Amino acid sequence: MICKNCKKTIDDDSMFCKYCGKPQQDDWIEKKFGVEGNASRKTMNPLVKKIIIGLVILCALVVEGNSIYKRYHKDKINLEKFVKIRCEGYDGYGEATCKFDYKKFSEEVKDSLGIDSTKSLDEIIKNNSKEYGELGDCILAMKESIKFNKDSSLSNGDEIVLTLKYKNDLIDKYGIKLTGGKIKYKVKELEKIKEVDPFKDLTVKFEGYSPLASVTCKNNSKEEWFKGIYFNADKTTYLKEGDVITITALYYDEDKFGHDYGVKFTQTEKEYTVGDVSKYILSDDEIDDNLFSEIREQTKQKIVDYFHENKKAIKVKGEINYEGYYFIHVRPDKVYNISAEGDYYGNYYEDYNSLIMVYSATVHDNRNDGYKAVPDEVEVSEPFDDTKIYFPVMVKNILKFWNGSLYCDYENMEVCGINDLMFYDGLNNNLLGYKTIKRMKNDLINSEFENFEYTSTGTLAE
Repeated sequence: MICKNCKKTIDDDSMFCKYCGKPQQDDWIEKKFGVEGNASRKTMNPLVKKIIIGLVILCALVVEGNSIYKRYHKDKINLEKFVKIRCEGYDGYGEATCKFDYKKFSEEVKDSLGIDSTKSLDEIIKNNSKEYGELGDCILAMKESIKFNKDSSLSNGDEIVLTLKYKNDLIDKYGIKLTGGKIKYKVKELEKIKEVDPFKDLTVKFEGYSPLASVTCKNNSKEEWFKGIYFNADKTTYLKEGDVITITALYYDEDKFGHDYGVKFTQTEKEYTVGDVSKYILSDDEIDDNLFSEIREQTKQKIVDYFHENKKAIKVKGEINYEGYYFIHVRPDKVYNISAEGDYYGNYYEDYNSLIMVYSATVHDNRNDGYKAVPDEVEVSEPFDDTKIYFPVMVKNILKFWNGSLYCDYENMEVCGINDLMFYDGLNNNLLGYKTIKRMKNDLINSEFENFEYTSTGTLAE
């Protein structure tokens, strides 16, 4: 039924409204005590009548008093006791979360309303929307308002505030008052950030021969956070001994690594010097006495073998004399040339150094002694008189290994020069060499001066 005064829904047999306290049925006395019409009034004992009227007044006062009490003395529900705040993560990157125990809150609301039911508060509100609709609106708005002033990037010692907003005016008539709008919380017990060196487990290896060495990087760490890191060198090839390169740890995001793994890099770049690498020597000072003696022996034997191969046509008169050497190497500024954009404009050289050992000998043309290689009708050159010839013998790419040992490849050793005497006997016999040091130097050294540097000894410096 509907209250005649406040128009709220109440139980059908209610004599008084539980909200405003007003009586609902004029014939309540007769119905309550089973007395009807005028006959009952005429036969009723005056004393009984007075008692009944007194009871009616007392009941009205109780109901009205209860209504007044509910209006001015609300059941207070402190929201703070239903909230649990938790902070997790790493110091500086912590995150705050809260859990609102809605089940316990609902039970306390039901108790305040005097509702004794196994149904949930949400079901009660839904099934009685006219009566409890405003209560539902208040609770929904309160739940949606729960918010931290800061809930991320938290550090130990930070003080954060959780705010809950609600409208008590919506639930005033239910005799309920919500309290506890702000909850302060001090952040603590977040894990400490661990500082790590990403280069600790990085293997940097230089390979090849300076000035053509290269670098490779190998990530050896088994840490989870290390798997996403890659390393890049600002120069990877055409490296020479003593070069300094910078290796950078890529894909490192300080905030991400702090938040996800609790680590912070102590450095993201590190310089490495190219060392412990084999190289093409670029100075004759690096050729020790043992290797030099060995080279002299090998190159002189090359001249001996050369004359032996051509012994029918020519021969040495006297001794084969050592005259000195030229040591040639690529100029450092010509080894490579890399633009700011990283494009390579350098030259590729098969030989980065050469040691030219020079010998001299007086050469005799055996045709002066009657040697005849071919019939008269075959065209040959005129025999030449005994002439001093300079024979340069070249060994290439002398290496110094990372352990300090030296290496020379005698397989590629050769007698170099021109047919300065224009010797031709009609067969394959020839004479490679130079009549003058000047011609030899111009042919072997000066023509390459733009890209190479050289040192020399003795008269070869002319």
